[in-house]
Amino acid sequence: MARELNHEKMKAIEEYLSTQRKAGLLSEEFYSLARKNVVSHLQSWLECETIRKLVPGFVRGVNQAFQENRLDQIVYAFLNEITFGTGGIRGLVAFTEKELTAFAREGRKAAI
Repeated sequence: MARELNHEKMKAIEEYLSTQRKAGLLSEEFYSLARKNVVSHLQSWLECETIRKLVPGFVRGVNQAFQENRLDQIVYAFLNEITFGTGGIRGLVAFTEKELTAFAREGRKAAI
């Protein structure tokens, strides 16, 4: 993944949100917030040199989440701006417990 989300990934997020909304699984408020924030927050993290230095596996982890169609985790991870406390770091360091364990084991080079 380059420093920008490609059209295919942005479309996947939009389709996921739309499908969940139509199924009644997302409130209008959540849907609107997600459409407004998720892509821009994710894009900001992809462009951030500090994140790339601190967590070199971040881009691979995001790619892996898209490949595994874990759009729900991507949406929830990037829905809001995260303040850095322990929960905020954990929330963006890993999407799953497995990835958090990999981060603990492999450090910042883990694909998370």
